[in-house]
Amino acid sequence: MDNWWPTALIVTLVSLSLAFIGYVFRFGKWTGKIETEISSLRNDMSWVKSKIEAIQQDVKGILSRMPPATVTRTSPLRLTELEEEISAEVGAKEWAEQAAEEFRESATGMEPFEIQSLSFSFVKDKFKPEPDFLRQLQASAYSAGIDLDKVYDVLAVELRDRLLEIM
Repeated sequence: MDNWWPTALIVTLVSLSLAFIGYVFRFGKWTGKIETEISSLRNDMSWVKSKIEAIQQDVKGILSRMPPATVTRTSPLRLTELEEEISAEVGAKEWAEQAAEEFRESATGMEPFEIQSLSFSFVKDKFKPEPDFLRQLQASAYSAGIDLDKVYDVLAVELRDRLLEIM
């Protein structure tokens, strides 16, 4: 009866060895599944990356077709570098000096934002340029790659600035 412990030790070691082998086998299968999932995720990430790159190219294409900015959207509105060139090219400051005289009395006492509104509504709705000046405005818009309305924005800003100067 004194020899029971070697037999128990052998049975215990064999049991532990079998359990260990079972865990190693299961861990190996689990690791294989993880590797498969990681590979699948890599493929998905590659697909998503290609789609994002395609979207970026589309956005760049859309932005490249947009006309250049004219009036900066700050308060108060200011001319961009392109608009400064357009203003000089068409003589917008000189035009604004003459046009401002028509509004001198009606603009008296107005707030700056009211003068800006008056200037833009005049240029957009009531201003009818002489044929030669219109051709000059159209040529400037064409050479800058912008709509004629954007050149009218330049005139409105110059008119507003001139009215604010004389008030």
